[in-house]
Amino acid sequence: MPESSRHRSARQCRSFRWPTSSARNNTTDTLGFEVAWLYPTKDIGAVIRRKVTIFFRKRQPPFEPAAQRVLAEDVDVAYHEMKSSGTNIVDPLEDKPWRFRQFIVEHLDGNRFYIHGG
Repeated sequence: MPESSRHRSARQCRSFRWPTSSARNNTTDTLGFEVAWLYPTKDIGAVIRRKVTIFFRKRQPPFEPAAQRVLAEDVDVAYHEMKSSGTNIVDPLEDKPWRFRQFIVEHLDGNRFYIHGG
């Protein structure tokens, strides 16, 4: 996928509390992302997993968790990888009426990732 296309689909999670070790470990160890970059002030950064890049910025409470949608190349594989790593899956993989297979993951900070495939 061209670099510009990959970044066009990136999203911001408004409430990500980077760089606490528990949030970082949940994002990297459990969700399978790698830290792509972190600004020296540690208030904005990005993580990457395969063709998905998600930008995060530090926010001060009060805030509402964000909902992110991620299109997986193989949603079944993504589901089994995340399930086996202990990811907090709040809605299991299933076929939805809108013709997607989808599951929902909740991050430690309350952000939700709707992971789907056609």
